[in-house]
Amino acid sequence: MSYQTDKNNAFVEIVYPYLLKNGFAKGELLSLEKENDKLSSMLDKFAGIDYVYKYSDNDKIVTFAARCQKMQVSGYNNKYEPYNTFSIRRKKDNNVTTEKEKRLMAIEEALVYPTHTIQAFLKDSLNGEVLSVAIIRTDELYSVYKKHPAIVSSNSARTGGDNNFFDVIHWSELKNYGYKIKIWDET
Repeated sequence: MSYQTDKNNAFVEIVYPYLLKNGFAKGELLSLEKENDKLSSMLDKFAGIDYVYKYSDNDKIVTFAARCQKMQVSGYNNKYEPYNTFSIRRKKDNNVTTEKEKRLMAIEEALVYPTHTIQAFLKDSLNGEVLSVAIIRTDELYSVYKKHPAIVSSNSARTGGDNNFFDVIHWSELKNYGYKIKIWDET
């Protein structure tokens, strides 16, 4: 099973039910990764849309980009300490256009992009319990680069084994600056 499949399963099977249980509006979730048609593939690959969501109580449809990360117990205090940040890929080893570049261009040029961004942190594995999750409108999240660049941390970027580099934006900073962000935190 690939990391993408694990991430998709983590969102669909763990994070989404958690959100519903904790007051997120009911609706129908469609995972574009699991669809085999050309439109779903294009929206996933070129627009970064992972999920389409149709609310049950109205005709509204939104789209999500979602990132799920696993957390280990901290060696410092033997507790789970989720980062409680949005991480935005800013650099790849292979010089492919990054998530950051694609989103900023899409917003600037009124192209298709996810209406909302979700970041979740799970215990121990992508099968673990939800530690924390946040949702924000994507255009609001990316407006930070112009409006409040000081709260974007590139120096504390997290990298995986694949040498991807990320900008990090703390949920608490977004809240402090008045951004409309919804946070669920179990820690």
